[in-house]
Amino acid sequence: MVFYVTTQRQAHEKKFDTALFQDEEEHQETQPQICHMSVKPEDANLTSLPLEAVQRVFRSAEALLSKENAIVQAPGSNKMAFLVESKTSKRPHYVFAERTGRITCENCPGWASAKLCKHAVAVGEKTQQLSDYIQWLRRRNKPLNFNHLGYFRLNEGSWKEEK
Repeated sequence: MVFYVTTQRQAHEKKFDTALFQDEEEHQETQPQICHMSVKPEDANLTSLPLEAVQRVFRSAEALLSKENAIVQAPGSNKMAFLVESKTSKRPHYVFAERTGRITCENCPGWASAKLCKHAVAVGEKTQQLSDYIQWLRRRNKPLNFNHLGYFRLNEGSWKEEK
């Protein structure tokens, strides 16, 4: 009886190890390639936000762009409306790019507080309007008050990446 239990345990451990290594290999193979943005966060020169916050938003936007089906065109005749994947809610974000350079993101706390979020940046890059969006943000040139800055930081995550 002891021999049977030991053999059975070894078989389960081997099966577990094999499945674990297969998952790691699949994860490595499916890692998306990070795309490069047409505007660098340092060149955006958004004085209303700390550079670290802008860099983090751009990195998150790059990850969205490199993920398949994370950004899809919204149904209807409007060619500048998109549904963008959300990690904070079950519903996607509705992002609309205007010809003036303004890009809006509905139900997004980051956009509501600073008019800048990863969803808007990703759509700006996808529609080749990122530089126009950055220009629109600069024209607004409204410094954030401490409440909005804190709210932006809470919703966009820590400015410093964890290592």
